[in-house]
Parts: sequence; structure tokens; C-alpha cells
Amino acid sequence: MCVLAEVVKNLSSVTDVHKPPKREPQKDTADFYWEDGFCVFTESYLAKKGACCGSGCRHCPYLPKHANGSMKLKKEVLKNL
Repeated sequence: MCVLAEVVKNLSSVTDVHKPPKREPQKDTADFYWEDGFCVFTESYLAKKGACCGSGCRHCPYLPKHANGSMKLKKEVLKNL
């Protein structure tokens, strides 16, 4: 029983070593910004990717919107590239 108690006692220190470090969110860039803990990609960044991912991105620049694999950009986006 003593060995098991010692293992359990040390278990928290072992798991603490394997936890990823807490990181502060990066500052906003031209490619994304942070909102309520979520990374939101900008329209210009998504346009640079070349095709829609189909994930329902807020600033999806493709037509039809949120259609996985769509490569046609909205006219307004083309003007700003």
C-alpha cells in the first residue's frame, strides 16, 4: 500500500511536466484577430489560402460561401487583393 500511495502522491508532479505551457494569445495581425478566446481569420488571409475549407468561417471570401473546395472569390475581395 505504501508504494501505491507514493505513486499517487507523485502523479500530479508527473502530469504537470507533460502539460503544454500556458501561452498568451498572439497579438492581432492582418491575418487574424482574437474574439472571446477564438482566433478569427480575416477575409484577406482566407483568400490567400486558395480554396474554401468548408468550416463556416465568419469572413469566408468564396462563392458559394462555406462550400468546401470552392475557389471563386467575391468581386469585392478581388478588388482588394
